[in-house]
Amino acid sequence: MRENNFPQIWVPDPENRDLRQLLWHRHRLVQMRTRIMNQLQALAMNEGYRWKKKLFSEQGRALLEKLSLAPWASRRRQELLGLLDRMNPTIEELTALAYVLIIGTPTRFQRGKQIGTYVGMIPCEDSSAHKQRLGHISKQGNSLLRFLLVEAAQAAARNHPDWRRRYIHLAMRRHKSQFKDQEVRAVEISLLALS
Repeated sequence: MRENNFPQIWVPDPENRDLRQLLWHRHRLVQMRTRIMNQLQALAMNEGYRWKKKLFSEQGRALLEKLSLAPWASRRRQELLGLLDRMNPTIEELTALAYVLIIGTPTRFQRGKQIGTYVGMIPCEDSSAHKQRLGHISKQGNSLLRFLLVEAAQAAARNHPDWRRRYIHLAMRRHKSQFKDQEVRAVEISLLALS
C-alpha cells in the first residue's frame, strides 16, 4: 500500500454515465419496436398473410398498407406504422454510441482479446489434470454491450456474405448444422471481429 502498486481502475465520468442511460433508453426502444413489429405481423397473419421479415421491406410495407382491414384494425395498423417510423431513426443513431461509451479509452487494452474478456465474451474454463474444458461465455462484463454485440453479429451473419461464410465455416468446423444457443454463435462471430 505504501508503494501505491495497485492497478488503476477506469471509472466512467459523470457525462459518460449519463450517456449510458441513453443507451438503456435505446435498448428499451428496441424492445418496444419488437412488440410493434409483432403486432403488425399479427395483423397480417389475421388476414392470412405470413410475410415474416418481408413484411418490413418496402414492398412488404406497401402490401400491408393496401390490406383491406376492419376500421379498428386499420387504425391500429396506421398507429403502429407511425410509431415504427418514429422509432427507427432514433434507434439507428444510438447503436454505435454503445461500444465507445462502455469500452471507454480503448488504448487501455493491449489486444482485442482483452476487450473480449472485459465484455465477458470469453468462455469459462473448467479444467483439471490434463483436460481442458471450455464452457459457456463468462458474462462477467457489461450485459448491454454484450447484448448489442450479439445483435450486431446476428445481423452481420444474416446480411453480409463474408460474415455468413465465416459463420458457416465455424458451424462446419464444429460438425454441427447449427449451434444450440444463438448467443454462442453470435458471440463467436463477435470475437472474430475483435481479433
